[in-house]
This record gives sequence, C-alpha cells and structure tokens, in this order.
Amino acid sequence: MRVMKNLVRRFLKLFYNKLSYRGMYAIHSGDRVGSFFVYIEEEDKGSSYALLMMPNPTEALYVRKDEIESDLKYDNIMFYRKIPAPYYESCKAQFLYYAKKAGIHE
Repeated sequence: MRVMKNLVRRFLKLFYNKLSYRGMYAIHSGDRVGSFFVYIEEEDKGSSYALLMMPNPTEALYVRKDEIESDLKYDNIMFYRKIPAPYYESCKAQFLYYAKKAGIHE
C-alpha cells in the first residue's frame, strides 16, 4: 500500500507542482527543518506566496514562487494536510497580525 501511495504522489507531482489552498506543509530540510507553514495567499500577481510559519517562532513571510516550486520538486517541503476553513481563517488573521507587526503588510 505504501508503495502505491508513493507512486501516485510522484505521478501527481509531475503535473501539479504548486501550493494547495488552505494547505499545511512540513519543512524537511534547511534552517527551518521541523517547522510547518500554512499557505495563505498569492501576492504581487503570482510572484510570491504569503506563508504563516509555525510553531516557534510564529511569523509571517513572503517567499518567491520559484523558491517554493523548487523545494516542492526536490521534496524539501511536503504537503501535510488541508486545514478546515475555520482554522484557516484563524491562521489568516494571525498572518495579518504578524505581518503588520513586522512591517511587511499595510
């Protein structure tokens, strides 16, 4: 069963290599290994993504689209689950709070 799941996941990656709306992702390599982020929205006409990093420290980030697509391609970040709408709204409010606090959002 596990082999079949991996085969299907790799097949889908060939055609679908972008973030999913309300998706939560785990980071598997780099300086933020072990962290999660929630995809909030696309910014600047698709050139960057707004992300809420969790759990510690919680912060709002804007990351270039090509960096995320590269990390998805090489399994540096992996889809964890789609979060329910009420929790997503809470994450979106937290993103706005931390973005304003950091001075990266009006």
